[in-house]
Amino acid sequence: MEDRNSLTFKGFLKVMSVMHIAFSVGLIFFTAVMYYQQQKWEFNIPTNSIYIVLVPLVAITGIFLGNYVFKKKIEPVLNKKSLKQKLDVYQSALLFKYAFIEGAAFICLLFSLFKSNLLYLAITVAIIVYFLFLRPTKNKIEQQLQLKGEQREQFKRENDVIT
Repeated sequence: MEDRNSLTFKGFLKVMSVMHIAFSVGLIFFTAVMYYQQQKWEFNIPTNSIYIVLVPLVAITGIFLGNYVFKKKIEPVLNKKSLKQKLDVYQSALLFKYAFIEGAAFICLLFSLFKSNLLYLAITVAIIVYFLFLRPTKNKIEQQLQLKGEQREQFKRENDVIT
């Protein structure tokens, strides 16, 4: 009898993909709703406002921190022998990365609503597009976890239980 907690790589990738889709759809949906809730939008580049610096800074910081935390969380397990342990840490690290990036997008969206400025909304959309490119794939996971030898072979056998 197969253990309920056992997971194949195919199942792991499916979970990760669904998680990414859920984050993406939520972000896109919320942005669309907020866009249509606003009565009047303007596109302007404010020269005497702190927001012209603050909004891009929030976006860049969210992306940078997401990538930084991701790398710091997976770094300690890169030399571990257990593929399951690596994938568990990878999933956790990816959640942190997604949270920082999505948080930055939401903050930028709030600034765009507060100021009714399409420039800030465009920055939010740029973050969303970047986020869409973060979709987990087999090749990305293999590369980011630096899989070699036996782990790489186990990783390629999609239907085997991860150990």
